[in-house]
Amino acid sequence: MNNQAAEIPAGAAVPKEAEKPHELVGTVVGGYRVVRKIAEGGMGVILEAKHLNLGQIAAVKVLSKELKNDRSYPEIYQRFVNEAKAISRIQHPGIVKVYDQGQLPNGTTYILMEYLDGESLDRRIARGPFQAEGTWMPIPLVLRICRQLVSALAEAHRKSIVHRDLKPSNVILVADPEAPGGERTKLLDFGIARFTDAGQNVSRTGTMLGTPLYMSPEQCMGERVDGKADVYALGAMMFEMLTGRPPFGGTATALVVHHATTPAPDLSVVVPGIPADIKALVAKMLQKDRKARPTMIHLLDELRRLEALYPATDDGRSGAAAATDPTRMSMDFSALDGAKTRLTRPASPMESALRWWWIAIPTLAATLAGISYFLLR
Repeated sequence: MNNQAAEIPAGAAVPKEAEKPHELVGTVVGGYRVVRKIAEGGMGVILEAKHLNLGQIAAVKVLSKELKNDRSYPEIYQRFVNEAKAISRIQHPGIVKVYDQGQLPNGTTYILMEYLDGESLDRRIARGPFQAEGTWMPIPLVLRICRQLVSALAEAHRKSIVHRDLKPSNVILVADPEAPGGERTKLLDFGIARFTDAGQNVSRTGTMLGTPLYMSPEQCMGERVDGKADVYALGAMMFEMLTGRPPFGGTATALVVHHATTPAPDLSVVVPGIPADIKALVAKMLQKDRKARPTMIHLLDELRRLEALYPATDDGRSGAAAATDPTRMSMDFSALDGAKTRLTRPASPMESALRWWWIAIPTLAATLAGISYFLLR
């Protein structure tokens, strides 16, 4: 590819990225030189950086320096630092890795972390439906994604860390030839995670934190939460993967009221024909009473059981784009044959025998007819 800048015609609008690159581009952070800006939000910016000697790519998450003038900056700063601490404590292949955390010369705080080249779960859901009838995403794919997430969350809970902000945009699907289906889930953004063992929760009691579309009833009420809040949020995500929409919609206020008081919609009404055991599992995860929800450990066992009952199709297609395809972030899967993503099950002995006889009988009849023809000539 030609590295020289393309000539811009007179009068043409100059892209914002071309007008002024991010101020940190070209600087060195923890042995990595910042290359470009990846994304930007109200809390800060995420940059791509390359190691000076090894060439390894990493992501640099930088807290916005403008926040220093905010009265809640000490709390925001503590959450940012706790994110690095939480991820470093868990050490699970399903959670983004953190390499370093510190301060830049200008005083802003950064986290140096693993660069994830993949597709967010919310974009994967948006590309659906993946089959002409039935669930929005194939059941084997939903089960695999949820089981991988539960495995990571079970380890987080074992280390006394509650995520508290589970949502599809915080899950990245990355290529991994060693993982079932050829890809692995990566969980990120532990910015409002709660440490349940050492009182490191930086939010005040009565403060509502999280994303309303997926928040548990106790979170909506500003109560102290435990791992069961993550179970509820994952249940809402599973509902969305199966139906194409979250359990509830509306304004933030309406969502809080629904999560706190309204029973979750019946999956079999939204998706007729949903297997009863999967419907029952999602319903348990979305119980208003946290005591009625399963733990992550119990959920992991149940998802493994369901994966065995609803295996992936023979061709292994899961809706994932090829690892070598540079367009996989926005690949259009509308042309997928719906039949190839439907559920399959092993044929019973009786079905196998009948299939054999349907082939054998016509073949035998044709053979006998041929022999009779030559004998009677």
